[in-house]
Amino acid sequence: MTVGALVAAWADLFFSAVGVTLAVMGVMAGSWYSVISKREFSNGGADNEWSLLFYQSCGMSFYLLVWVLVAGEFKSVTTYSGLTSSFFLTCTAINCLLAALLNYFLFLATNHTSAMTVGVCSNLKNSICDILGIALFPDIAPTPFFLSGILVSTDCMR
Repeated sequence: MTVGALVAAWADLFFSAVGVTLAVMGVMAGSWYSVISKREFSNGGADNEWSLLFYQSCGMSFYLLVWVLVAGEFKSVTTYSGLTSSFFLTCTAINCLLAALLNYFLFLATNHTSAMTVGVCSNLKNSICDILGIALFPDIAPTPFFLSGILVSTDCMR
């Protein structure tokens, strides 16, 4: 699955080595997180889906703040002109709600199946998003190399 994703990313119109490196780091962190979540659920400890969601939100908020500071974007974030607009706040609230629901359902899926099953389902979702992206957005060039990456990534789900 990872090889297919890397091949597709290499042929992407907006390829950058930094972006691919960050994406690979995100995949690795997500994989470890799924395995650790499953281990915590299997041990029958005091942690449940809600406490793990809380830990994740606190932990990720810290890393996001560090990233904003390291990237030098703190000033642009705090001086964004639409920061207090009702449209921006509504979109942010909906985005937060959807992210929390996504994480909650991933926790439930990991609890009832395995981290591998969740990973395969995530790969299927990514393949669907790739296909919809090609169909809906004209700036994505479906080159043979890009399509072969999607095919390898999708074929690895079998």
